[in-house]
Amino acid sequence: GGQHRSVYMVNRLSDTLKLQWPTQTLHREMKHWS
Repeated sequence: GGQHRSVYMVNRLSDTLKLQWPTQTLHREMKHWS
């Protein structure tokens, strides 16, 4: 369903962002999204 696709997109996005953002920032942002 849509949620599964959303998880996939977040995983793809996080893989990209990890190259640009510090891990702490990424984790803080993901807490806001949850």
